[in-house]
Amino acid sequence: MNSGAITIASNVSATIYFTRCSFGGVAISSSLVNPLQCILADCSGINASQTNLVGLVFAGRTAFANNVVSQYTSNSKYVYNLITGATTSFSGSYSELRDQPTIPSAYTDEQARDSAGTALANGVHTGISFSNDDGNDRINAVVSLSSFDTDDLSEGTTNLYFTDSRADARITAQKGENNGICELDANGLVPTNHLPPLAITDVHVVANATERLALVAQEGDVAIQQDDSSSWIYDGLIWVEFGISGGVLSVNGQTGTVSLTTSDINEGTNLYYTTTRFDDRLATKTTDNLSEGSTNQYFTTTRARSAFSAGTGISISSGQISSTITQYTDSNAKSAAVVNSMAGSQTDQAPSVSSVKAYYTAGTGISISSGQISASLASFSIDDLSDVDTSTTPPTSGQALVWDGSSKWTPLTISAGSRSPYTNVSSFPYTITAPSSSVIKSKFYVSQGASAVTINLPAIASCDGLEIVIKSLGTGTITIDANGSETIDGALTFALTLQNSSVSMTCTSAGWRVE
Repeated sequence: MNSGAITIASNVSATIYFTRCSFGGVAISSSLVNPLQCILADCSGINASQTNLVGLVFAGRTAFANNVVSQYTSNSKYVYNLITGATTSFSGSYSELRDQPTIPSAYTDEQARDSAGTALANGVHTGISFSNDDGNDRINAVVSLSSFDTDDLSEGTTNLYFTDSRADARITAQKGENNGICELDANGLVPTNHLPPLAITDVHVVANATERLALVAQEGDVAIQQDDSSSWIYDGLIWVEFGISGGVLSVNGQTGTVSLTTSDINEGTNLYYTTTRFDDRLATKTTDNLSEGSTNQYFTTTRARSAFSAGTGISISSGQISSTITQYTDSNAKSAAVVNSMAGSQTDQAPSVSSVKAYYTAGTGISISSGQISASLASFSIDDLSDVDTSTTPPTSGQALVWDGSSKWTPLTISAGSRSPYTNVSSFPYTITAPSSSVIKSKFYVSQGASAVTINLPAIASCDGLEIVIKSLGTGTITIDANGSETIDGALTFALTLQNSSVSMTCTSAGWRVE
């Protein structure tokens, strides 16, 4: 309660309860003496100057003020015992309590350890187990991480978990750093800026000492001087000559790279070759001075004669070749080669002219006179030809022979100079009818618009030699379909797909042929 007094109105007739109030020295006053009664339960801090209240009752835990347990009974009395009215001071000890509660006996250390050990051992834990070691007065704990992984352990601030991005960032940070990582270039090689300085020996070929002394050289560089063939090495300060002591300095007056010919070397005991010298020397020699080899051997009479051998009708004696064959004359040759007969089985003789003339006789339409054979068709008719038939239907004036489409020529009247007929087609499907045999060409102009249509051809048996022309006037596709299994250039159909396109085809015994 706040500081100050609590005043109860004079017209109050009741019992007032104060429960768990801390008065803090606040006084409770009232002008009534009866029948007001105050009951304080679990209150503290009653003011020592409390007056005008009769029947102040303590309930529950005893209240006190200024360390004095009290209950108000009169104007100036705070008593401990409602019966005796005795007052007392209170130090807070259990023995000083009027109504002492029953307190269970305290646990021993052993009982406390056993109770705690049993509770822990029987509890439900994750990653840790407990056992009561009663003999050693201790509780043992065993930790197991088998049921955990890194997902159960939050990341700290110092020992961080591994990630690819952290590893990549760390590697990138170490590239090219001292005591770090040496990266590779696009060719998989170490960049030159990561290589330490290297001492590389260069070899310089110079014309003379002036060019050598003008070189920007490093220690170990070598210079070869062409004017005197000397070799030098740079020791870091000066050029030092090196080479083989007593070496050749020049050849026939030439230095550097020397190229010699016989013109540069004087003739000694071994003389140079000349044509004159060779000819003069050869003139003094014969084959007697040149030993015979095993392949190109010298000529001898014996070798020449032994190279020849006598064949049929030939004899050789002391190098003389003779023939034993009788020489033929023209008369002998003619009588041996010609026989005056067409009979016999001679295979090496020819018949005489007279026997040949007598062997042949003239047949129909043939005449022979003095060995000359002549032919005449005056006795023949066109009907004598095997593929012409003028007997079945004798020809009349103005007719011509026309192939019947099968096996022969027959007479037929031809209307000379007639124009080729044409037909306008606009209804579909349309079938072309075979015209008369006098029509040799028919034209068809197809007005199909944008529709796809079909034109059927007649059978080839009745159209042999007929030419048909079909022209597309519309934009739709025209399919030209041969009769049955007959074909157009080997196919069953032919298509016109473009406007104003046309096709010309001729009927043959083997099918329609596109021109």
